Amino acid sequence: MTKGNTMSKTIEQLFAELQGSSTIFSVTTRRKNNKIVDGVLVEPAGAIYTSTYRLGVPATKKAAARRLAKGVRAESDAANNVITVYDMQKKDNNGNRGAFRRLNLNGVERIKAGGIEYVVEHDGNKWVAVEV
Repeated sequence: MTKGNTMSKTIEQLFAELQGSSTIFSVTTRRKNNKIVDGVLVEPAGAIYTSTYRLGVPATKKAAARRLAKGVRAESDAANNVITVYDMQKKDNNGNRGAFRRLNLNGVERIKAGGIEYVVEHDGNKWVAVEV
């Protein structure tokens, strides 16, 4: 799909392409829920943050907090319009970098992958990543 002289694709298409590779990418998004640490609100819902991610990291490389039956996570992700990613900057419960997180696709504003930067826009029907 093209828009003017730039390439665009749905964010689902873009993430599906990234799923098949080990490409590291960054996403700037809006926080879906309040971030609360030790009972204190540190970032409100709607706050913008950027992090670095990878897709396709098996849970056997880094144990997830809990296991779900095969296919349950994918079904849940689709139903909630999120994608499960491996956040390379997020700290796990032991203070080590790298943890799984669910990324809200409705809040994504920018994606940078493979040296290409995309801005995310809504075209009336779906979220589209437009190359800048």
